[in-house]
Order: sequence, then structure tokens, then C-alpha cells
Amino acid sequence: MSTTYGATGLGQTAAATRLVASFFKRHWDAFQERRKQRRKRQRERAELCRLNDWELMDIGMTRGEIEYIVSNRHARTHHSPGPTSALGRSLEDPSSECKG
Repeated sequence: MSTTYGATGLGQTAAATRLVASFFKRHWDAFQERRKQRRKRQRERAELCRLNDWELMDIGMTRGEIEYIVSNRHARTHHSPGPTSALGRSLEDPSSECKG
């Protein structure tokens, strides 16, 4: 059995390593994106839950619709505005998050 490797063997090993690394990078990036979107939905849900029933009616929704609206954000078209709080702040803007 020979312990020397030809240039072809090293090239195949490097290519396989790059292939595996790119596989993990793609999946890690997708995981991070899903995590970012989940945090965004949690912030939106929290902001809407902080509103009282009158404020929710002012923006045209009820407390029972909060989960549906937050969970189906992807169904909105790219040009339609996101939900806003009764104070007119965009719920998609992280700076609109309540401090407290």
C-alpha cells in the first residue's frame, strides 16, 4: 500500500472539502435567516399584543387576528406596507420596539 498521494488525489480532497463547506455554509445561512425572521415576528407579535382593543380596532384588526397577521407576513406583496401600531410606528422597524 502506497502512502504517497498524487496531485489528483489532493485535488479531489480539496474539491470535496469545498463542496462540504459550501453545503454547511448554505444551510447555516438559511438557519440564520429563519432565526432572524422568527425574531422579527416575535417583535411584531409583542407590539400588537401591547395594544388595547381600541387601538387594534383603529388599525382595522382584532386581538384574535394578531397571530394570523404575524404568521402570514410572507403573503403580503412586496409593495404593501406592513402593520403599524396605533401610534403610527411601523412594526417592521426594530427602532419601534417598546423600551421598558
